[in-house]
Amino acid sequence: MSLVKDYYQGNYRNIPYKTISAAVVGLLYVLNPIDIIPDFIPFIGQVDDALVIGFCLRLMEKDLNKYKAWKSEQSMSKDGAKSEDKTSDNKDKNAKAKKKS
Repeated sequence: MSLVKDYYQGNYRNIPYKTISAAVVGLLYVLNPIDIIPDFIPFIGQVDDALVIGFCLRLMEKDLNKYKAWKSEQSMSKDGAKSEDKTSDNKDKNAKAKKKS
């Protein structure tokens, strides 16, 4: 869901067409009431859905890992910026304290 949100907001657009199409086809298959093994058959009816989702996730795995690495890099850079802001705030406070003394 985070990938979809970042793609929609334009933050991350490095997603190949095959990955997007695999996700769409997988969702359409699972949501479609007409499939190879009807869903009304207990347990067996969901096996084909699970296989299709597993296949689609396997196709998308490489790109999902790239997104995960990008996301962690973004959070690390944000954390670095926050710590730099705190460091500069502390330096400003120390400088003000020295001026008062």
